[in-house]
Amino acid sequence: MPLPAATRWEVFKEAAEAFTEVWMALVAAVAAGEVIYIDDTQASVLGLSEELHHKVAEGQATRTGIFTWG
Repeated sequence: MPLPAATRWEVFKEAAEAFTEVWMALVAAVAAGEVIYIDDTQASVLGLSEELHHKVAEGQATRTGIFTWG
């Protein structure tokens, strides 16, 4: 049964209000922290990796790593 967007929003809002205290506790914990970072060194950009390996094998590139940021 399709629900109008406004109805979905009200349902979501009511459900989200139950997590307000948890959210505030997380915000306080993060604010008290000294450093926040995400370590993605284990991540691999698979599409670029395959292309890079072919270029290195053909002698068109010497670089073997991929810089990522976001």
